[in-house]
Amino acid sequence: MTPAGSAGVAVLLVTGRAAVQRLREAFSRELPRRGEIAYGLLQGLASAAEVAAEVPAEVYDEVLVVRAAPADHAAEDEAFEVHVHGSPFLVAEIARRLDPASGPLRASSGGGSNKADFRERALALVPGAPSVLGARVLLDQAGGAMDRALQDLRAKSPAERRATLAELARRGRGLERLFRETTVAIVGPVNAGKSTLFNVLVGADAASVSSEAGTTRDALSERARLGPWPVRFLDTAGERDLSLAAAAGDARALVEQEGQRIGADLSSRADLVLRLVSALDAVELPEPRAGVVVLLTQAARSHGLDSSAWPAGAVSALEDPDHARRTVEGSFCEALGLDRSGPLWTAGEAVPFDRRSIEILDSAAGLSEVTDTVLDELARSL
Repeated sequence: MTPAGSAGVAVLLVTGRAAVQRLREAFSRELPRRGEIAYGLLQGLASAAEVAAEVPAEVYDEVLVVRAAPADHAAEDEAFEVHVHGSPFLVAEIARRLDPASGPLRASSGGGSNKADFRERALALVPGAPSVLGARVLLDQAGGAMDRALQDLRAKSPAERRATLAELARRGRGLERLFRETTVAIVGPVNAGKSTLFNVLVGADAASVSSEAGTTRDALSERARLGPWPVRFLDTAGERDLSLAAAAGDARALVEQEGQRIGADLSSRADLVLRLVSALDAVELPEPRAGVVVLLTQAARSHGLDSSAWPAGAVSALEDPDHARRTVEGSFCEALGLDRSGPLWTAGEAVPFDRRSIEILDSAAGLSEVTDTVLDELARSL
């Protein structure tokens, strides 16, 4: 019923006993009476095996269902308008699944093609995508970008096929952090500027800042972005020796010591550790190692506001927050091997967005010959 093109809401007309029965089974509430409207969820229908295993129904959309009697249908025919969100792929998918000729709404587990699964997996990830760019990439994959890329391979030479498959896998590895948060723990001694940098990176005064040592006694967690990359930053308690005070029963020392333990545990499980070292205290920087970025920090009280007077490589989140943020972003990308040289993605490009798809494409790219049969199997495997 909705004209072709983009729209915030689309309206589907469901008529015929079989189609209405599918709507009745998929709608989370009783269908409305004539002239009434019902709000609810549109769900997939489970196979017998899934019902027996108590697998929850997959939710496709929040919808409004209106019972109508269109003039071009007999009065005894049931007719319903289903108002859904206007994503073209979502509309097409719901229409297909309400069509009795399309088979079960949710296929039972077993053999067969996984081609639709790739699109469905992409669509299922869109609501929880931690970045706008990630959501856009996933929507393109849900709309068939990978199908088109694999079809285009058939016109290419064997060497071009292998190169294209390798490029698809490389693109997937380069963009996979768009689809999940990267955890970055900020660690270091007390008064190294961890909380100040944390506030700059998350864009809010989330952490208390003070010159008093031990102000941060627990780990704080906030979501933010470094460029297009979704990141969860952790601000941890400052490192210092509290063993004597804790042994003497000092309550504050015991609380801070527990905060240090929590911070150490979280940083051990983080994707990346940003270790801050105060330029005032740095006699020798820690040895670089995988998963750890060392950042030299400088306080204004030591060298004034002129950044040219700071020690080489030092940053100050207080005096020059933009420089500090750029430095962290550059170190983040370098440590994780993220490309900053050009556009990350162009609309319409195929992207294997999960590890399984990347590995399948990598394996295919390593074959001595990528035949049409291999491409057929690849389409089924994804």
